[in-house]
Amino acid sequence: MEIKKTFCSYIAASIICSLYSMSVTGAETENIASPDFAFANTSLSYGDNGYQEDPLGMIRAFDGNPYTSWHPALREDSWLGQLFPEAMAVTGYSVKGNIEHFKIQASHDGIAWQTLDTQREQTISSQLTYFTIPEEKVGAYQYYRLYTIGDNYSANINMLELYGHRGESSGGVPEDVTMPQFASASSNAWVMTDTAFEYLPNLHTLAFDNISGGYNFSENTYWRPVSQNNEWLAQSFTRPQRIVSYTLEAPSQYMAPEHWLLQASIDGSTWLTLDERQNQELGKEKQSYEIAFEQQGSYPYYRLYFPSNVKPIGVSEVELLAAGATAAPVPQDDAVMVVIRDAFGDAPWYEEGSHGGFVMAIAQGHYNAELDVDESVEFRTSNINDDRRDSAPIDLSEEAFKADVINMSSSSTTYDAGKKAVKSLNDYYPQQPLKITSAGNASTVCTAEAAELGRQVGLSASALEAHFAGVPQSEWEHYYKACDMTVVAAIDAQQEESWIVVAGYMGDPYRPQKPLGILKDRGVVAPYKIDGRDGTSFSAPYVSALAAMILQRAPELTASEVAAIIFATADDLGEPGVDEVWGHGRVNPARAMQYMDEQGYGYP
Repeated sequence: MEIKKTFCSYIAASIICSLYSMSVTGAETENIASPDFAFANTSLSYGDNGYQEDPLGMIRAFDGNPYTSWHPALREDSWLGQLFPEAMAVTGYSVKGNIEHFKIQASHDGIAWQTLDTQREQTISSQLTYFTIPEEKVGAYQYYRLYTIGDNYSANINMLELYGHRGESSGGVPEDVTMPQFASASSNAWVMTDTAFEYLPNLHTLAFDNISGGYNFSENTYWRPVSQNNEWLAQSFTRPQRIVSYTLEAPSQYMAPEHWLLQASIDGSTWLTLDERQNQELGKEKQSYEIAFEQQGSYPYYRLYFPSNVKPIGVSEVELLAAGATAAPVPQDDAVMVVIRDAFGDAPWYEEGSHGGFVMAIAQGHYNAELDVDESVEFRTSNINDDRRDSAPIDLSEEAFKADVINMSSSSTTYDAGKKAVKSLNDYYPQQPLKITSAGNASTVCTAEAAELGRQVGLSASALEAHFAGVPQSEWEHYYKACDMTVVAAIDAQQEESWIVVAGYMGDPYRPQKPLGILKDRGVVAPYKIDGRDGTSFSAPYVSALAAMILQRAPELTASEVAAIIFATADDLGEPGVDEVWGHGRVNPARAMQYMDEQGYGYP
C-alpha cells in the first residue's frame, strides 16, 4: 500500500511500520505488543558471573517465546511497558511469569500515569493468564506498562500481551484543540504600526485567536511571515492529539496561500506529511480539509508548512480538529473526589503519624470544628518521595480517573518541575479540577524578579549559591523559595483560574507568615498551626476541605467558581481588597457556607 510506504519512510521506519503491519483496526483480541515498542526501567540477565544488567532484556517479554523472560533488577518499583507510535485502546492483557502484585497503567506522555487494573496475590506461573480492563477505564494512550507493587521476590515475566485496537474517534463532533499559547512559527510577522512596517514577535498567536479580522492593518489578527517560501506555523500540545480535519482562513484573497502541507511529528524535528494541497484558490471564507484515515495518528506536534507560494501569504485563522478518543474517560457523577499528593512514607495514608496522613486527616475535616466534610467525599493518594519532591512525576497510587480537588502540600523551586507538574495534571485531568498548593514555609516574597530568577535558575539554596557565586548570602537570600514555581508555570500557561496558593495565618493580622507578592490574585491564608504541627503543608488541606464542602453542596461548580467563592468569602486583611501580603485574606468556612445558603444550595 503506497500510503504505508510513505508513512514508513518518514519516522523510524522499522518501529512505525511494524505497528502498521498489524491489523490493529480489527478484532480487539489481537495482541498488539511488539519487541520494537518495549521499554523498562531495569532488566537483568543471568550469565557466567551471575546476574548482570541487560539493557535489552525487556524485549524478551514480547518476543513470543515462553522460555525467555524479563528479570527486573528491583523487587519493587519496576516496570515493563510498550510505547506505541500512536494512541491505542487496550481492552485486556495476558501475563505469564512469576509475579504476585502488579498494576497495569497507561499514559499519554510517559510521565503522568493512570492505573487501569490492579492485581494482588496472583499465582501466575506456567500459563498465560488473561485479565480484562474495566470498560470505563479503556482510553486511547501511547504508553502502557506493567508496574510491580511491593515485594515480588524473584519476579520475572516470560510473556506480556496487550490486546486492543487503534484509538478510534468517539463519534462525537471533532473539536478545535488549538490555543495561542501552544503556537510557534518559523519567523516573526510584519504589521503596520503607527510609524512604519515592523516585524514583531508573537504575532503567530493571532492565527489561533478565533478572530478572523480583516485586511486593514487596524484589524490585523493574522500571521504574515517574512517570506512566502519555507515558512511554517505550528502547535505544540501538552499531550498527543489525533487530528482528523483542519480549517484554514486567509485575511484576503490577495494573501491566500496556494500551496501547503499539514505535517505532524512525535519529537518536533522529524515531520510526516498528513495532507498536501497545491494550486489552491483560497478566498476570505474559512475552508475545511479532511485528513485521510490512513494518515491519522496521535502526535504532540503539528504544523502547516508553506514550501513555495507566488504571492506574500497571510493566515488569519487555523483550526486543528481532534477526535475525542485521545482523552481519558471522565466519569460524570456527583461524587466529590479529593486527591492528596504528598509523601506518605512507609505508613499507609490513613495513619495520621506520617506527613501525608496528617495532611489527609485535615482535608477530611479532622482537628477543625469549622470544617464539616461529608463522608461521601472520596479521597485518593498520589505518593511522592521526600528526596524527589521537586522532580517526581505525578503517579497515582490509587485509581482516580476524575478529581474535583487536588491538594499539593509541597511547592516547586524549579521552573522545569513546575511545568512538569502542570503538564502532568493537564494530561491526567483535562477537565481542570481545582488545584490547591502550599506557598512554602520560607518568609520570602514572590516578587516579579524572584519569579524570573526561578524561571532561569531555580530558587533552591544550591541553585542560588551557584548563580550568585562570590556574592554574600545576605544579598540574595530573599529569593530562597520565594515563589511556588508550579503556580508560576500555571500562570504562564494561562491556567491560573483553577489554582489557589495558600500561605499560613499565625493569628496576628500584622504578622504575615509569607507575603504572597505577585501570586496575590490566586492567594489566601489559612491556619498555620493545627493540632500542634505548623506549616503551609497543613494550611493547604484546610482550604481543600473547604473546597470539598462547597462541592458536596454544588458538584456542578467549576474550579474557578469554587475558587471565586473561597476568595469572595475570605476575611479581608491588610490593605482593602486583594493585596500583596495577604492575597484575598483569611479563608472563612462559616461565611462560605452562609453564601451557599443564600444561593439556595442544599446539603448532601
